Amino acid sequence: MTTNDVTPSYDFSADPHGLTKEDVLGQDFVFDVILKGNVGIANDSDGEISLTVVIDGQVISGIAISAKAWREGMDAYIRPGFPKLADSVGTFLTELFADLEETRNERVEADVPAAAVRYLHLRDAYILSGGASHHAPLWRGDLRKLSGWSLGSVNTPEEVSKSSE
Repeated sequence: MTTNDVTPSYDFSADPHGLTKEDVLGQDFVFDVILKGNVGIANDSDGEISLTVVIDGQVISGIAISAKAWREGMDAYIRPGFPKLADSVGTFLTELFADLEETRNERVEADVPAAAVRYLHLRDAYILSGGASHHAPLWRGDLRKLSGWSLGSVNTPEEVSKSSE
Protein backbone atom coordinates (compact mmCIF):
# COMPACT_ATOMS: atom_id res chain seq x y z
CA MET A 1 0.00 0.00 0.00
CA THR A 2 1.44 3.40 -0.91
CA THR A 3 1.15 6.64 1.04
CA ASN A 4 -1.73 7.90 -1.07
CA ASP A 5 -3.68 4.63 -1.24
CA VAL A 6 -5.30 5.31 2.12
CA THR A 7 -8.90 4.20 1.90
CA PRO A 8 -11.76 5.32 4.09
CA SER A 9 -12.00 1.70 5.27
CA TYR A 10 -8.57 1.74 6.96
CA ASP A 11 -9.04 1.88 10.74
CA PHE A 12 -6.38 4.25 12.05
CA SER A 13 -7.51 3.64 15.63
CA ALA A 14 -6.08 0.10 15.26
CA ASP A 15 -2.85 1.16 13.53
CA PRO A 16 0.05 -1.03 14.78
CA HIS A 17 2.36 1.99 15.20
CA GLY A 18 -0.26 4.50 16.28
CA LEU A 19 -0.09 6.49 13.04
CA THR A 20 -2.93 8.82 12.15
CA LYS A 21 -4.30 9.72 8.74
CA GLU A 22 -2.25 12.95 8.93
CA ASP A 23 0.93 10.89 9.52
CA VAL A 24 0.24 8.86 6.37
CA LEU A 25 -0.94 11.52 3.95
CA GLY A 26 1.67 13.85 2.48
CA GLN A 27 1.20 17.60 2.44
CA ASP A 28 0.79 17.66 -1.37
CA PHE A 29 0.02 14.57 -3.46
CA VAL A 30 1.68 15.84 -6.67
CA PHE A 31 4.80 16.95 -4.79
CA ASP A 32 4.99 13.52 -3.10
CA VAL A 33 4.81 11.73 -6.46
CA ILE A 34 7.52 13.95 -7.98
CA LEU A 35 9.77 13.65 -4.94
CA LYS A 36 9.37 9.88 -4.61
CA GLY A 37 9.91 9.44 -8.33
CA ASN A 38 13.27 11.18 -8.05
CA VAL A 39 14.68 10.43 -4.59
CA GLY A 40 12.88 7.12 -4.03
CA ILE A 41 9.92 5.91 -2.04
CA ALA A 42 12.27 4.94 0.80
CA ASN A 43 14.21 8.19 0.33
CA ASP A 44 17.27 6.14 -0.65
CA SER A 45 17.95 6.52 -4.37
CA ASP A 46 20.63 8.51 -6.16
CA GLY A 47 18.07 10.60 -8.05
CA GLU A 48 18.02 14.38 -7.84
CA ILE A 49 15.67 17.13 -8.92
CA SER A 50 15.95 20.89 -8.85
CA LEU A 51 13.21 22.44 -6.67
CA THR A 52 12.15 25.69 -5.07
CA VAL A 53 9.89 25.38 -2.04
CA VAL A 54 8.16 27.62 0.46
CA ILE A 55 8.36 26.09 3.92
CA ASP A 56 7.07 27.96 6.93
CA GLY A 57 6.99 31.14 4.83
CA GLN A 58 10.65 30.87 3.75
CA VAL A 59 11.74 30.40 0.11
CA ILE A 60 14.41 27.72 -0.27
CA SER A 61 15.83 26.62 -3.60
CA GLY A 62 18.25 23.80 -4.39
CA ILE A 63 18.72 20.23 -5.54
CA ALA A 64 16.48 17.66 -3.82
CA ILE A 65 18.41 14.57 -2.77
CA SER A 66 17.59 11.43 -0.81
CA ALA A 67 17.99 11.19 2.95
CA LYS A 68 20.80 8.72 2.25
CA ALA A 69 22.68 11.26 0.09
CA TRP A 70 22.07 13.95 2.73
CA ARG A 71 23.52 11.72 5.49
CA GLU A 72 26.57 10.96 3.34
CA GLY A 73 26.97 14.67 2.55
CA MET A 74 26.73 15.60 6.23
CA ASP A 75 29.47 13.13 7.03
CA ALA A 76 31.73 14.46 4.25
CA TYR A 77 31.09 18.05 5.39
CA ILE A 78 31.72 17.47 9.11
CA ARG A 79 34.44 14.79 9.05
CA PRO A 80 37.48 16.85 7.88
CA GLY A 81 37.30 19.26 10.83
CA PHE A 82 35.46 17.20 13.42
CA PRO A 83 36.01 13.44 12.94
CA LYS A 84 34.67 12.46 16.39
CA LEU A 85 31.54 14.54 15.88
CA ALA A 86 31.12 12.97 12.42
CA ASP A 87 31.36 9.51 14.01
CA SER A 88 28.73 10.39 16.64
CA VAL A 89 26.34 12.07 14.19
CA GLY A 90 26.87 9.27 11.68
CA THR A 91 26.09 6.57 14.24
CA PHE A 92 22.98 8.40 15.43
CA LEU A 93 21.65 9.03 11.91
CA THR A 94 22.43 5.48 10.75
CA GLU A 95 20.51 4.01 13.70
CA LEU A 96 17.62 6.47 13.31
CA PHE A 97 17.17 5.83 9.60
CA ALA A 98 17.58 2.05 10.08
CA ASP A 99 14.73 2.12 12.62
CA LEU A 100 12.55 4.16 10.25
CA GLU A 101 13.34 1.76 7.38
CA GLU A 102 12.50 -1.26 9.54
CA THR A 103 9.14 0.27 10.49
CA ARG A 104 8.41 1.13 6.83
CA ASN A 105 9.22 -2.44 5.76
CA GLU A 106 7.01 -3.88 8.53
CA ARG A 107 4.14 -1.69 7.36
CA VAL A 108 4.61 -2.69 3.70
CA GLU A 109 4.72 -6.37 4.68
CA ALA A 110 1.54 -5.96 6.76
CA ASP A 111 -0.12 -4.06 3.86
CA VAL A 112 -0.87 -1.02 5.99
CA PRO A 113 -0.26 2.54 4.79
CA ALA A 114 3.32 3.78 5.22
CA ALA A 115 4.10 7.09 6.88
CA ALA A 116 4.53 10.01 4.52
CA VAL A 117 7.99 11.37 3.85
CA ARG A 118 8.28 14.21 6.36
CA TYR A 119 11.56 15.87 5.45
CA LEU A 120 12.95 17.35 2.28
CA HIS A 121 16.72 17.18 1.84
CA LEU A 122 18.52 19.64 -0.44
CA ARG A 123 22.10 20.17 -1.47
CA ASP A 124 23.43 23.49 -2.74
CA ALA A 125 20.41 25.19 -1.20
CA TYR A 126 19.80 28.93 -1.18
CA ILE A 127 17.61 30.40 1.51
CA LEU A 128 16.13 33.57 0.04
CA SER A 129 15.01 36.53 2.10
CA GLY A 130 14.26 39.88 0.52
CA GLY A 131 17.25 40.75 -1.66
CA ALA A 132 19.64 38.52 0.28
CA SER A 133 20.42 34.85 0.01
CA HIS A 134 22.27 32.43 2.25
CA HIS A 135 23.96 29.36 0.79
CA ALA A 136 23.61 26.09 2.70
CA PRO A 137 25.64 23.18 1.33
CA LEU A 138 23.09 20.81 2.89
CA TRP A 139 19.61 21.66 4.11
CA ARG A 140 16.72 19.69 5.66
CA GLY A 141 13.17 20.98 6.08
CA ASP A 142 9.87 19.77 7.50
CA LEU A 143 7.40 19.02 4.69
CA ARG A 144 4.44 19.43 7.03
CA LYS A 145 5.11 23.17 6.69
CA LEU A 146 5.21 23.13 2.87
CA SER A 147 2.93 25.77 1.38
CA GLY A 148 4.23 26.00 -2.19
CA TRP A 149 6.77 24.61 -4.61
CA SER A 150 7.99 24.72 -8.20
CA LEU A 151 10.30 22.70 -10.35
CA GLY A 152 13.68 24.32 -10.95
CA SER A 153 16.00 26.39 -8.81
CA VAL A 154 15.87 30.12 -8.33
CA ASN A 155 18.94 32.02 -9.46
CA THR A 156 20.51 33.75 -6.51
CA PRO A 157 21.28 37.47 -6.83
CA GLU A 158 24.97 36.59 -7.16
CA GLU A 159 24.29 34.24 -10.10
CA VAL A 160 22.12 36.83 -11.84
CA SER A 161 24.92 39.41 -11.50
CA LYS A 162 27.51 36.99 -12.90
CA SER A 163 25.33 35.99 -15.86
CA SER A 164 24.73 39.61 -16.89
CA GLU A 165 28.45 40.46 -17.01
